[in-house]
Amino acid sequence: MPKDITNIENNHLTPALKSRLLQALEPTDKPQSKKKQRKNPPSIPMVEIKQLLEKMKTDAIKLQSILITKEDRKELQLAVDFLEARIHNTMKATLGNLEFYQKEGWKKLIKEEKEQE
Repeated sequence: MPKDITNIENNHLTPALKSRLLQALEPTDKPQSKKKQRKNPPSIPMVEIKQLLEKMKTDAIKLQSILITKEDRKELQLAVDFLEARIHNTMKATLGNLEFYQKEGWKKLIKEEKEQE
């Protein structure tokens, strides 16, 4: 964490939040005792936190278009579609096997295998 956050251009911080953060980062001249005393963090109103989180979310969504190209997105979607198709086919085969064993009487098949051993 930088010691001087005033050099950072950050449009997401409100002036009140910036001043609170600066106060929290100021060094204290008091000698520290042997036991570490916990400082309570500056209380930031929940409204400001929610606004920051909403801004971060919108910025993250905007970054997707920069970080992932349309071609990459298409390639990823093809991979997802392929995996979904494999899962669907595996599920159908498994259900078909279960129905077969149910009709044929799976308990009988197990008894026959035990008798053969």
